[in-house]
Amino acid sequence: MQKVMGKYYRECASTTAHTERLPQAACGTVSQPQQPRCCFTCPHCVEQSIMDLSERLGVILALEQEFTGLHRTESCDLLLSAFVSALKSSRRASVCRPFPTHICSVEGHQALASQLDQLPAIPTTETRLHSTTDLQLRLMQWIFLHMQHKRNFSLTLITAAQLAAELQAAGHKLQDLSQLTQCRCILRIDNHSSSSPHSTIIRGPKTAAYHGTDFRNVHSILHNGLLAASGTRLQSTGAVFGSGIYLAENFNVAYSFCTAREGWCGSSIGKYLRCVLLCEVDMDTAVRGSSTRQTATNGLPEKYILVPRPQGVVVRYLLVFTDDALLGHTNPAAGGQSGRARHGAAAVCAYVTAAYIVLMLLLAVWSSMKHSSRW
Repeated sequence: MQKVMGKYYRECASTTAHTERLPQAACGTVSQPQQPRCCFTCPHCVEQSIMDLSERLGVILALEQEFTGLHRTESCDLLLSAFVSALKSSRRASVCRPFPTHICSVEGHQALASQLDQLPAIPTTETRLHSTTDLQLRLMQWIFLHMQHKRNFSLTLITAAQLAAELQAAGHKLQDLSQLTQCRCILRIDNHSSSSPHSTIIRGPKTAAYHGTDFRNVHSILHNGLLAASGTRLQSTGAVFGSGIYLAENFNVAYSFCTAREGWCGSSIGKYLRCVLLCEVDMDTAVRGSSTRQTATNGLPEKYILVPRPQGVVVRYLLVFTDDALLGHTNPAAGGQSGRARHGAAAVCAYVTAAYIVLMLLLAVWSSMKHSSRW
């Protein structure tokens, strides 16, 4: 198997070695070299993905070992869902970084997403890998083996109680920890070397804070780190109070900036996912908002923490929620209520508001008709 995997990494070297030397883009990712357009249907593209028997068996064995690890289902599921969500985004050229350029070009995103959506659910994948195509095996090899080991980090499933205990041990005091029980899953980022984008150690005063983001950004954040997009084409929520990364110690503030996106169709976590990042913040470089205008920097409200430089923020945990219940999608493989209580309450509020508006319109029409009849 080592011989097979070594062959794969040598094949990737010609692509990855070049991209690592390119200057970083505004989002902190590297520009990818131009590759031939890939359709996954022409004879040339099919031939490119073909594996010989020994290579295929070696990849299957490595993937089975990856899937059967302790609590690996959720972490592998999220890696795949995040990549598929980035693929389906209209901003895929920016958020889908890194991208398997040795397999296809970005123009082949639709066919790539279609191939991944046809994969079986992670809990049963190890027993059905032999029925997958060579192209699907190459994609899983890149997502679960190559990229994760290249970035030197792994995702570990933990409970809300474990997270609360770890935060307390680190000296962090956060509000709204009761919201953690509504998570579909909580994943801790474990770094295996200093080359991981999340391996920064903050020496000075620090605090824990939440950062809400669009789920389509999770793939890039995991592999490149959390970067400041203010003033760039990647800016999505504005920079009214200055450039940098915005965080909040209040969970609800960060959650309001989350956007649910469709991910991988076979996900056992959920089809439509949201993600809140729990980060460690260097308070020597961060700006904390103030309730008084005289002491507030650039008018930054009290609920925000602004970090001008990406080096001042390190992502430590991923809090994953699902919108499936709110959108009417059932997921038999998913256990627990996830964020169903939160989303159910939001749905009730929306219905009550709509009913109130309709009632006021009817009253206005009735009042107008009554006024006209007097004349």
